[in-house]
Amino acid sequence: MTTPVRMITDKLAADAENKKRVIANTLCYAGEKCIEEARDGGTYIDQTGNLRSSIGYAVLMNGQVIQYDCADKVKDGDEGVSEGLKFLQSRIKKASKKGIVLIVTAGMNYAEYVEAKGYVVLSSAELKAPDIVRQLMTSIGFKIKK
Repeated sequence: MTTPVRMITDKLAADAENKKRVIANTLCYAGEKCIEEARDGGTYIDQTGNLRSSIGYAVLMNGQVIQYDCADKVKDGDEGVSEGLKFLQSRIKKASKKGIVLIVTAGMNYAEYVEAKGYVVLSSAELKAPDIVRQLMTSIGFKIKK
């Protein structure tokens, strides 16, 4: 054998790291699309803007935040922005410290109540996220099992 084993293992490790980055970037894009879907597809009447302003996402790799977004104010939704960020940070602290994770949240304490009343807050984004990720991963050459 003419190639040192160390060179082979370094190359394999670099390839694995690159694939993790591609997956993380794909989840960041999916997170952006989830926010878009949740904010635009919400079926409730927006009185204050707080609920839509509280919607955010984060992508973590082994417990470290790669990217997050939760700061777009809708109407007069200042409270939504701050509550959304607080709630997202609390979910980040509780997230798995292993692997790559996408978290999508609505930070107002009444978001679940609004969904329970039959309105769409995050459910449409939750339903679309797997398809978005599957489509993106397939388009860049990853084989995805259903």
